Amino acid sequence: MTLVMPKQTGTLKALNASLKILYNKRNQEYVSNDEFKELIIEELKFSKDKQDGAKLVKQSEMARYFGLSGFYKKNFDRKQKILPPGINFYEGDKKTKISIIFTQLNNISFGKNSAAVKTSNSIIDPPKLFLKAIYELNNLSIKEFLLLVFRTHGQKKTFKESIFEIISSRENKKKLPKFPKEYDKFNDPKFNVFLTDLGIVNKIKDKYYLSFLTQENYLSDISNLSIYNDTKGLDQRYISDEENINEKFDYHYHNKEILNKLNNRKPKLDENSRTRYATDRRIKETVFKNNDYKCFFDKSHKTFLRINGTQFMEGHHIIPMKAQKDFKNVNIDRVDNILCVCPNCHRKIHLSLQDEKKQLLRKVYEAKKKDLFNSKLNISFDDLYKRYYLGNLGVDLSEFKNQTEIKKALLIDKIINDTVKKDKIGATEEEIDLLKKHLIKEYVKD
Repeated sequence: MTLVMPKQTGTLKALNASLKILYNKRNQEYVSNDEFKELIIEELKFSKDKQDGAKLVKQSEMARYFGLSGFYKKNFDRKQKILPPGINFYEGDKKTKISIIFTQLNNISFGKNSAAVKTSNSIIDPPKLFLKAIYELNNLSIKEFLLLVFRTHGQKKTFKESIFEIISSRENKKKLPKFPKEYDKFNDPKFNVFLTDLGIVNKIKDKYYLSFLTQENYLSDISNLSIYNDTKGLDQRYISDEENINEKFDYHYHNKEILNKLNNRKPKLDENSRTRYATDRRIKETVFKNNDYKCFFDKSHKTFLRINGTQFMEGHHIIPMKAQKDFKNVNIDRVDNILCVCPNCHRKIHLSLQDEKKQLLRKVYEAKKKDLFNSKLNISFDDLYKRYYLGNLGVDLSEFKNQTEIKKALLIDKIINDTVKKDKIGATEEEIDLLKKHLIKEYVKD
């Protein structure tokens, strides 16, 4: 099997320029390569002298790689055409573009039968491998990605085996093993540039992380991705091992030493944020497993099954992560501070009216206070409720006269939170809370 990835460019600028040309010519039967080369020179302001014709055509390589455009008869006949996903991508806003790319990740093959790299004939899909590895490992370096490519494509090892190898290297602070020099050609796969430019991932120093937008909207999509474009004749263990995400967490669950290190790691800000503290998915997954994937409030609550056969649950920090600044010596992202809850109950904790919220929290506190104190998270029920749950607005919702005032206050809260998140405003939580109080006083109470 031969694996080939795009080599020319992965910039969003080049992709947009290519789509613009093909979009403007969409009513034509096709755009010839000669016509495309002339137009791309103009669009990207290339010098007309000494231009490599193949290089010019390859400016559309990333658009073809993600199935946004293709060759007219899909046979590399020197004629290109924009495809329906490409039209929607070109016309859409950022969120729409990202949604389309995730749809394409599910629907097309990258390792073989690609309109961008005709000589590739591998059952491994590199962009899916890249994103799924970041999801599993929290972050990923290019060198780690190369090792994954070598293990899964070159040695036909399972995704789980390959991920475990990286986890082990990280935990034991060992260098990654060497792999054949021929895999160095993949150290600039280009699609990583496109995914970064689009905002699906962020690059910080030499590591890639899922962006906030991706974390909030597409984690389930990534978890359900398969690194294989063709499972025909593939040993079933490769598929089951890849998709049984939970087995990775069993590795930590059964290793008390590693779990203890995770629980007691030093609190630090998320690499992508100036105010938000980092969490580790392995902690939540351990809590889910400890609770047999059943809701804390009612074990009969049903959601849906994940691809690995476990019921979908969410993790709720009893002492919320925004309180980390109040517990400088203890990481509150730990097993003893997290509940396994269904999505509906999770929303109840955050959004129900004060009386109901207080009742729910009381039940939680009575059940978990011993665990909290054992973890040196010493807090009374009154402090927990008043400091972190009282309206989640910094004000008591009981102060309002009616539901209309409550709705207005909650709307102000949402608008400010969404603005801070969208525009990445570098304000502290204290500053944000003061602004909320001011606006609520001015527009609701007065």
